[in-house]
Amino acid sequence: MVVLIFLTVSCGGGQGPASDPELEAVAAGPIPEGTREDPFVGTGTVTEIQADAGTLVIDHSDIPGFMGAMAMPYPVAEGVEPVEVGDEITFRIEVLGEGYRIFTIEKEGGEESDEGEHEEGEEGDHEEGDDEPATSV
Repeated sequence: MVVLIFLTVSCGGGQGPASDPELEAVAAGPIPEGTREDPFVGTGTVTEIQADAGTLVIDHSDIPGFMGAMAMPYPVAEGVEPVEVGDEITFRIEVLGEGYRIFTIEKEGGEESDEGEHEEGEEGDHEEGDDEPATSV
């Protein structure tokens, strides 16, 4: 009988397991390091293109281990696939010595493009009849 009371008290009194953020993080798996080999990955919608600054404003969901859900500007590496306002994207972030940047963007239903792979004037940059061309940052 004493053992049963001890187990009930030590397990939260039968109210379910206690929440420990450190244990939850371990259970969710390793946190990415923010390198090209192990980047932070986010999904969101492009809300603004700041070409002069080389940034995209993205309204994104939570990026595990990096940042909570919000809309904010992100620096983008040169040569990443051009996007348009309203594009739903998955993006990969690398942490640099003095900040971070997006180095890969994949449009929903599209192909992934890494830094330097996209060439200016490549087919698909702008289709005839499009109202606005895709914009590079």
